[in-house]
Amino acid sequence: MLRWSSKIVFCGFFKKFNFESSTISKIYKKKETLIEIRSCFNNNRKRQRLSKANHVDEALLKWFTGTLATDLPISGEILRAKAEKFANDLGDTSFKPSNGWLDRWKKRYNIVYKKLYWEKIDSDGPSVEIWLSSILFDISRRYKPDDIFNTDETGLYWRALPDGSHVFKSSQLEGGKIGKDRITVGLC
Repeated sequence: MLRWSSKIVFCGFFKKFNFESSTISKIYKKKETLIEIRSCFNNNRKRQRLSKANHVDEALLKWFTGTLATDLPISGEILRAKAEKFANDLGDTSFKPSNGWLDRWKKRYNIVYKKLYWEKIDSDGPSVEIWLSSILFDISRRYKPDDIFNTDETGLYWRALPDGSHVFKSSQLEGGKIGKDRITVGLC
């Protein structure tokens, strides 16, 4: 606690640098908040701001940290849905998690979206070149241009997980096995 003589010295210091004398009192009264802001994960930000729904922030961060251990991908939609659920559970019906709120929440706790890299498949480049230059040309000469269509097939992996997740910036993201349950779709 500051004594009267200490306040006079500090007030003289603040007047010397064009501060109001009440500034030291405000800083002293808010010391708990200032210490809490400093303990946030992202200390590199120039200006630390707390959310108006701090209780939702803390609940979502606790859930997020626990969910990372399951290695399941976490998207922005999932984060917003969980934040809204936590707000309703905590009795805050006016809270609506917007994209801006989510961006600020991620900046506060140093969370980024990283892309997962699953299994990589190499193609046989020389075989493709030979097929395009000789075999495809011979086949296409037999047809009129109006009778030639481009068709392709693709796999729809209906049980596959998203290809990225939100994680703490300093952590590594590792993918697992991709779900093999698929439907082949032909497009023309």
